[in-house]
Amino acid sequence: MKSVSFFSVVAVAILMLPLSAHAATEREKAELARVVSELKYLKQDVLQISELRRADDTEAFNYEALVKDLDTIVEAVERHVTKPSRQPRVIKPLEAEHGYIH
Repeated sequence: MKSVSFFSVVAVAILMLPLSAHAATEREKAELARVVSELKYLKQDVLQISELRRADDTEAFNYEALVKDLDTIVEAVERHVTKPSRQPRVIKPLEAEHGYIH
């Protein structure tokens, strides 16, 4: 389960990227594209880990919420890279409640 807490921290950290600023340089766009690639990889890890959960777990981790949050972050970063805008955009709130993490 400690792996999943790492994913949560990464997701929150990525969300804190200044998405309102323009991806002004090609290098910045490339780095943001790399972040998107890594987030997609993390999503696949989360999906694989979710298959290990027990049906009778009394403190179940909400993998579906984490996957949804990762998708939301990926969509926001991809939109910023492909269609930057100076206008503020509404970003869906994250689930944030993924379960009990030690």
